[in-house]
Amino acid sequence: MRKYNFISFSALSATIVITIQIIYSLINNGSSICPNEGCEIIKQFASLPPLYFNILAIIYFQIVFWSVRLLKNQFLNSFGLLLLLGLVFESILLAYQIFVGQTICSYCIVIFLFVLILNISYNNKQLIYGVSIIGIILFAFSILTFLPPENSSQFYSLKNGSYGFKSYKNPSKKIYLIFSSDCPHCVNVIETLKNCNNCEFYLNPIDKIDTLKIDGLVLNNSYSIEINRLILNILEIKEIPVLIVKELSGFSFIKGERNILNYIDSTCFDQTPIKFYDSTSGTSDGDTTISIEDDISCLIDINCDN
Repeated sequence: MRKYNFISFSALSATIVITIQIIYSLINNGSSICPNEGCEIIKQFASLPPLYFNILAIIYFQIVFWSVRLLKNQFLNSFGLLLLLGLVFESILLAYQIFVGQTICSYCIVIFLFVLILNISYNNKQLIYGVSIIGIILFAFSILTFLPPENSSQFYSLKNGSYGFKSYKNPSKKIYLIFSSDCPHCVNVIETLKNCNNCEFYLNPIDKIDTLKIDGLVLNNSYSIEINRLILNILEIKEIPVLIVKELSGFSFIKGERNILNYIDSTCFDQTPIKFYDSTSGTSDGDTTISIEDDISCLIDINCDN
């Protein structure tokens, strides 16, 4: 009796938590109650709005709740299967956050824990099944690379990760800026790029951009932030902004606000250069050069306020 009462209470508690999240989101224009930035980042990877996920979660927990109440605590084989299905779904979402998004949504973890508690509370066999499912899913994701197949590599080009670009007649360089909408150092770089007149520049965000007012900017309505995050993950770069410069021999990567501004000042304006970035401070590996001089930047997934 206590076991089923606890399951019923847990399902109802989860419903209340999700309902509060939905109400908060509707009042605050889609924002969520989340202790970290992972929720906003993971939201960008979903093809459905968070509201739909929350509604599905409420339906699931209500099915669990009323199954217990209407069955009057009687054992039913299909009830254990219902709990496992929820755990499979939440485990896949957790694995995706860890191995693809490489950030954790705190609110998602709370929902995952509710589903895990339901399974643990059912019986010992359910606990064994649950732990096995979580382990198998995490292991499966850990051995996958999530890199594009060779025949679809064009989809993963830098241009397809660009929110928009601005070009000039006979530009001296083609550059790509990887940035975040909430990083002030990125904003400073973008403000400088607005006035440049000698570089074709592309803006590659790692989060969704609502509006970005730049005269002459050609927008790409189907840009993919996943491409830009994938590039940073492959290169193990944890800070933004990052400027990618297309050279005849390959690509150069410049990190940090000061380094990037120095490069833009010296390359992307017709007037005499004022500053110069130190290309000797980088490391070179074949056709790829990365400037690694200490500089002001924003850590990915963390708001930067100074």
